[in-house]
Amino acid sequence: MSASGRTTIDEHRRRVESLAQVLRSSRGAVRLRKRTSNLFRPRKEARRVRLDGTTLRHVIAIDPQARTAEVEGMTTYADLVDATGLPSGTVYPILRRLDREGLLQSNWEEHAKAQKEQRPPRRYYAITEAGERMLDAAAERYRTLDQAVAPSHRRLKPSQA
Repeated sequence: MSASGRTTIDEHRRRVESLAQVLRSSRGAVRLRKRTSNLFRPRKEARRVRLDGTTLRHVIAIDPQARTAEVEGMTTYADLVDATGLPSGTVYPILRRLDREGLLQSNWEEHAKAQKEQRPPRRYYAITEAGERMLDAAAERYRTLDQAVAPSHRRLKPSQA
C-alpha cells in the first residue's frame, strides 16, 4: 500500500479472498469482528469464527477526470480525503448530491446507538442500481480513454497533498 492510503486491485483481491477463505473454512456461526461491542448483551461463549472486515478500508483508485473513487467497503471519510487530497469540506457535499440524484442511498444510524457510544450519529451510504449503471458506464469510458492514450503519456503527477 502506498503512503497515500491507496491500495492496488491485487492487494484488494487478496484481502477479499482471505475473508472468503475464512467463510469457506468456517463451521457453524460466524461473527463480524468489529471495534465496538455491546457490553450489556449476553453472549454464549461458543466458539465462533470472527470475520474481520476492517481490512477492507483502502482507496483503490481515484479518477480525477471522471471524479470517481473506487474504495473498499470500510473506507472512512478521513481515508478518502487523505487519498484524494480534496479539502475536507468537499466530500460530503458530493455524497449528498449523489444521494439526491439517486446514485447513492443514505441512512442515518439509530440515534440511541451513537448516544450510547458518546458520538454524533453516522450516515451510511450505499450505491444504488442507478449508481452501479453510472459507475459501469464511467468505467467503460475510462477503459476506452486508457486504450486511446499512448503509454508514454500515462505518467501520473504526484499529489500536492
